[in-house]
Amino acid sequence: MTVPVSARKDGANFVYSISPDVCLTPVGSGMVPVGYNTIAFFDTVVRTATTVRNNSNEDFVVNTRPSVCIGHEPGTGKGVKIAGYKSHAVIKQGASAVFTEGWAAVRDGDPAEINRPGPGRVETPRSKSSVGIDHV
Repeated sequence: MTVPVSARKDGANFVYSISPDVCLTPVGSGMVPVGYNTIAFFDTVVRTATTVRNNSNEDFVVNTRPSVCIGHEPGTGKGVKIAGYKSHAVIKQGASAVFTEGWAAVRDGDPAEINRPGPGRVETPRSKSSVGIDHV
């Protein structure tokens, strides 16, 4: 088993749908549900940890949101389950023991929801009383 790699604000990092993002799509005179594969790249993220860097890029935490999803552009009637259209992704769970600026770090493979209607709530940061590691 490999160790998960932490995410950062970088266009090479992304989150993708593992099941279809079903959106209402115009067909003829009506709207029909059609499944799309959706992806959100991390070069457009908002609410990153600005004081911690990964390979010179801002750290990605559970409070961070990719602001643009692509792959479902024909689905102009928005999502069937969640009414998003070319909008945010929300990370559902991050690391249980690694925190940046009080928020859980996000790693490769952490679960997310894609194509949300907006950035969602600001996650509650962990207590500032956490013990840090001094660098030698």
